[in-house]
Amino acid sequence: MQSGETALWLTEANPVTWHSEGKDYKVELVDVTEAEDSCGIKVNDVGPIWIDVGETKNVGGLSVGVIDAKAVHQQ
Repeated sequence: MQSGETALWLTEANPVTWHSEGKDYKVELVDVTEAEDSCGIKVNDVGPIWIDVGETKNVGGLSVGVIDAKAVHQQ
């Protein structure tokens, strides 16, 4: 996830709190496509909204950009 000049790596099922413009946002990575070209992101329980790598969308009032995606499979 990228916001302004700051990038943050998200992992599935590990929501983080992001502080922006005086507000707190709970950001969660829901899923990554097998092709590793899109991520499902929830913000404050809005979504998931699918965002392609290199794309930015507004999710739950927060502008979220995806700069890379890695599908990690757990056994």
